[in-house]
Amino acid sequence: MRINLDWFSFEAPPGFVDATGHTFNDKDKRELLTVDAGDRPSGATNLASLLSLRRKNLEFAMAGGVTVEAEAEARVGELPGRMLAFRFEDKKVRYRERWAVALTVPDSYLQISHAALASDPEAAGRFQHILASVVLAGRPEESAPAPGYVRRWAGGLTLDVPKNLFPPRVWQFVSADGPKQVVVSAFDPRDTKRPIPTEAEERAQDGARGTMEEAAPAMAVSRPQASGLIKVFTLTPTEGGIPARQSIRRAYLSLPGGILVHVFARAPMASGPALESLVANLVGSIQTPN
Repeated sequence: MRINLDWFSFEAPPGFVDATGHTFNDKDKRELLTVDAGDRPSGATNLASLLSLRRKNLEFAMAGGVTVEAEAEARVGELPGRMLAFRFEDKKVRYRERWAVALTVPDSYLQISHAALASDPEAAGRFQHILASVVLAGRPEESAPAPGYVRRWAGGLTLDVPKNLFPPRVWQFVSADGPKQVVVSAFDPRDTKRPIPTEAEERAQDGARGTMEEAAPAMAVSRPQASGLIKVFTLTPTEGGIPARQSIRRAYLSLPGGILVHVFARAPMASGPALESLVANLVGSIQTPN
């Protein structure tokens, strides 16, 4: 699956589970779109009971700060769903949020949440378009995104996202059996609100888990789409008194336009060669707009 982040795109590690928090927001955070999926709660036997549980959690968390406006049937792509609309206030700004839930398979659920200013007259229409555009993974896309939208990947589905909403800046992937992890982070040096961690800071973060050693000379990356270094380390942490050595790779890449990309990958030492290939393939898959 190719992940498109506007500045660049890359291929997600094959065989890994997308563990990213799929939140899309505008620069002022006045509009927010979130896609969540998870195991169906044991008490949610159908859509109505699923939404009821989610609503109770909402009302508990907001402690009386929510005014529910409507609850009704909905469609999430090809799936039947249930919708909830409510108002709330944050820092004296009034918002209206809409949820839609669906059961993707008998033991899993999907929730799409969209919040915008309560005074926004077009928010309801955007929400309905987003729901209608949902296509679950493995099914063919039927059409290009509508004007004003861009097609985005969000875990187990794709959907139209308003162009003014930024995709996640950090993408996380884990292997199905758990021990392997890949994190791709994108940084814009012009974004002063999001500091870029230095190599020393990231290495100190790794070293806090145990003993770090350089395992091989740094490997240069020199491509039109990305240039930089891939560094290889061995981490020997102490877990329950038993050393568990891990292979770690960190890539520091510069892309056209000044965008920086950091790639972090770790796996048990026995999987070191496979990790090396995985990182090389991910870096090699990076493409930038023409």
